[in-house]
Amino acid sequence: VYKEINDEALQVKSKAVSLCKKLEVVSPSKWLLKNAEESNMFRKAGFHHIKYGLDFTIFKLHNKDFARQVFNLPLNKKVLLFVSESVNNYRKGFDMVLDAVKHVNLQKDFIILTVGTLFSDLPQIGNMINLGPIQDERLMSLIYAASDLFILPSREDNFPNVMLESFACGTPVLAFK
Repeated sequence: VYKEINDEALQVKSKAVSLCKKLEVVSPSKWLLKNAEESNMFRKAGFHHIKYGLDFTIFKLHNKDFARQVFNLPLNKKVLLFVSESVNNYRKGFDMVLDAVKHVNLQKDFIILTVGTLFSDLPQIGNMINLGPIQDERLMSLIYAASDLFILPSREDNFPNVMLESFACGTPVLAFK
């Protein structure tokens, strides 16, 4: 049934695109742009790459101790950060983080800090703290600053701003290619 629904949706989208007299595809990432260029659906379209922007008056260095105090995080542990609109989103790869921490003893020295909606079907570990969804960029800037490492294990992503935001706040990123 799922495949039939996808096939029908693809046919509807293809017809809508074919009715466009002039179509321009704009992408924030080269990966998405390449996928669009290779798609039969967009064979007559023009293509444009427009890079992401970042506000360096918000995403900047902060005092780590102060940032940890804001979120009541311990000063004596390493904080590993994961951010996604939904922590459970398979494409974002948090399940791989959980699998990895099963193989090492992190509870004594590490905290896994997550930002985003966390649904109850995701297994949790004792040293995990979820801050829930955060919409405020200034708070996110402090969260990056409070962290020792930002983990970005995405299976698919179009060059997320979170990587740039983390770097701007002085927090290194561990990610897949």
